[in-house]
Formats: sequence, structure tokens, C-alpha cells
Amino acid sequence: MVNYSINTFQCMLADDAFLPIYKGSTFRGAFGVALRKVVCTLRNKECQDCLLSSRCIYAQIFEPTSWNYCSSRTVAPPHPYIIEPDPSTRTRFSTGNLFCFNLLLFGEFVSYLPYFIYAVETMGTVGIGKRIGNGRAKFSIVKVSDECGEVIYDSCSKKIVPLIKPYTLPTPVMKDDVQGVLSISLKTPMRFKAGNKLSVKLTFEGFIKAALRRVSAMHDAYGDGDPPLNYKAIIAEAAIVATRNSALKWLDWKRYSNRQDEEMLFGGLQGNISFEGNIGKFMQIIEQARIIHVGKQATFGLGSFDYHWEPE
Repeated sequence: MVNYSINTFQCMLADDAFLPIYKGSTFRGAFGVALRKVVCTLRNKECQDCLLSSRCIYAQIFEPTSWNYCSSRTVAPPHPYIIEPDPSTRTRFSTGNLFCFNLLLFGEFVSYLPYFIYAVETMGTVGIGKRIGNGRAKFSIVKVSDECGEVIYDSCSKKIVPLIKPYTLPTPVMKDDVQGVLSISLKTPMRFKAGNKLSVKLTFEGFIKAALRRVSAMHDAYGDGDPPLNYKAIIAEAAIVATRNSALKWLDWKRYSNRQDEEMLFGGLQGNISFEGNIGKFMQIIEQARIIHVGKQATFGLGSFDYHWEPE
């Protein structure tokens, strides 16, 4: 079982802003810089050389290989957060405009929300997006809400309402055999590898492999350990499921890496695809993958999808 929370940040711009079409990477980069500024004690140290890294929120969030993690399946844990930006392709914003994004937290990091709210407030004082005039666009938090719309924090009271109970991802199990049609809509680019190369097509087998990898890693790192699933058998059964129709396309986009000081080209599959066959047994795995995303760069919000399941 993995605890998680979904926190919606509503923010107001204090300046005109120019943001990229896909904003997840921009928010993630600014969030990382701000969180380190908020919690790092020894800022002249790299995380891997810091004696405090095993207890540091920043190190555990952004430098997962720097703290002690043991697993039979993965070298490093998945990041315990996901930033889901507004899906709008709008790039230009005016002073006073509102923008929103979701911050998903997993495991023990659900209780660290106050640190993340403070980090986002710090983001706002530094600014985001492309430099316009004297700097980047500054902003302030208006409120933070949970998935049901209940206000967790607002700028007037400056108080955080304690989370009563987080959501949970149960230990995944294979369901009963049910034939039907599964339609999937990839809302943000999905990046996953097949044969050590980024795949430019999606089969049900490839989708389930990527979903299993993500789901099992999250449970291993932030839940009760590696789920007791027969991975080989699951993948073999997924290989039998047929593609009914596909309207996927490869979408390339650029992001700027502050760490590497260069633009990096990212690409992934986006669009709609449907599968037909004995799919019902996979539905719990698919539902968990919908929440935690599938594929690489999920922390940016990539690998987000919706689905519609029609059993026969």
C-alpha cells in the first residue's frame, strides 16, 4: 500500500510571463532550486558528499541515489513526487493572471507538504519562465486545495489544514479474466524504452511493461515492498492482447537544463490508441499507472493518460 496526496496550487502572476508550451519541466526546475534553498544546510556540498543527505528532504526528493536505498529490482527509487502542469498550450500570461498545477506526493513525503508550500512560495519570489526585462515572472500562491476542492492553505490565513487521511494505492493484484476494449488517451508525451531505445510505437505488451515497472517501483520504495506478482506471466499474457486502432504520433519538445546549461530535446508518444482482448485482469495495474504516470520523466508530468474500459 502506498499513501499519496494530490495538491492543487492556484497561483497569481505579479508580472507578465512567457512560459513554454509544456510547463512541467519549467516548474520542476524552479521547484528544485527553491526547495534546496529552503531546506539545504550545507549549500556548498554536493548531495552525494553530504553527511546529512540521508535525512535531507531535498536529497531524498531530487537526489535519490544519495541516500541509502536497497531494492532487488531498481538501482534508485522513483522520485516521490509528480508535478502536473495545466495542459493548456498557452505561453503568454499577463500580470494578475492565474495558473494552476498539481503536486502529487507519495509515501512519507505526504506529510512534508508544508515544506513544499514554502518552496513554491520561494519559487514565486525568484520567478519562473523566460526573462522579460529585469527578470523572470514572479507570482504568489492564492490557495492550495486537495483533490475534492477543500482548501488546505490560503494566502490570507497563512495556515495549513492538516491532512486527515491520504489516499492509498493498494498492493496490485491481477483481476479476473474479462474480455473487452480499452481506449487510452495519452495526454502528455509518453517516453519508454524497448530494447534500450526509445520506442516510437506502443503495443499493449509495451504499455503493461512500462506500467508494471513504474507501479512496482513505487510500491517497493514507498509502500510495503515489491508486489508479489508473476511479472513474466503478466507480460506474456499482455503480449496476446491486440491493438484495435491507433492514432498516436511522436511529439518533440525542448527543455532547458539548468544543471547541464543547455537545451535538451525530449520526445514522446501522444494521442489515442485502443486495445482489444482479455484486458480486465490488468485493470488495477492500469488504474494505478494512471495516477502515478507511465514512463520516463514522470516527475515533469509526462506519461499522463486517461482511459475508457468497455467490458464485453
